[in-house]
Amino acid sequence: MQELINKIMSEVGLTSEQAQKTVNTVVQFVKSKSSACIIRKYRCDV
Repeated sequence: MQELINKIMSEVGLTSEQAQKTVNTVVQFVKSKSSACIIRKYRCDV
């Protein structure tokens, strides 16, 4: 995760705190979408 934060800092020019918040936001978004897909899959199979 730190590698991604460092890359965002260097390529986009965000501060460490901004980059961490960005990564956390993206991770939470992906988790929420993947959870929804898993739930839908199991509901459809039942």
